[in-house]
Amino acid sequence: MRSVIDIASLPSASVLCSWQICSLRGAVDLFVNFISFQEMEPPVVANYLHQVDRLQTRWVLLRNLREGKQAWRGPGTVGVEVPIRADDYVGMLPGYELVDRNVLPFGFRTVDGFHSELLLLRRK
Repeated sequence: MRSVIDIASLPSASVLCSWQICSLRGAVDLFVNFISFQEMEPPVVANYLHQVDRLQTRWVLLRNLREGKQAWRGPGTVGVEVPIRADDYVGMLPGYELVDRNVLPFGFRTVDGFHSELLLLRRK
């Protein structure tokens, strides 16, 4: 049986392992993900964001490639089966409103034309 982690008993700033998210109980002020969601397939990201919603997270800050990671094209190539784009994150969080998104000044455009974008969402 999984032990319960009471959010109220944690220090004000805490870093947890990914497998601990299902054990959390309580509410979260801020959830941050920088760059790793783009490495995952959509059902995995949707599960994480379901947990974010379950925890009544007030704010969500994401940084990923607006265009999504490159698609896998077969043996010897690197990429994901289904790239997640910035608008996909917004769609996976229907209980949230997009407050702002930008590439500049906080993101950046890479030399190969991809845009590292920040998304800030607030619980409705």
